[in-house]
Amino acid sequence: MKYRRYSREEKEALIVEWQTSGTSRSAFAQQHGLSTQTFINWTNENRTAEQKFVELPVRENTVTSERLAVEKGSTRIILPLHTETAELSRIIGILAGI
Repeated sequence: MKYRRYSREEKEALIVEWQTSGTSRSAFAQQHGLSTQTFINWTNENRTAEQKFVELPVRENTVTSERLAVEKGSTRIILPLHTETAELSRIIGILAGI
């Protein structure tokens, strides 16, 4: 059996696709030719990353025109000021992995 390595970005894209698909992890993995256990591990790792608190420096004037800027290093993400907590947590989890 030939194994393929997936980059972090590929894993994250597949997880986001699964989250919006409405299918089970097992069915999604099978549809994409992935081992069910491997895909379950990826989604569990992603959940663990979402649960970690990451302190990000906040600059003055980051909230303008009903927007919120989240920055880490050279990465800057602009979000609506009223972004839901779960979505903000997911984004911070992704930034933690950068």
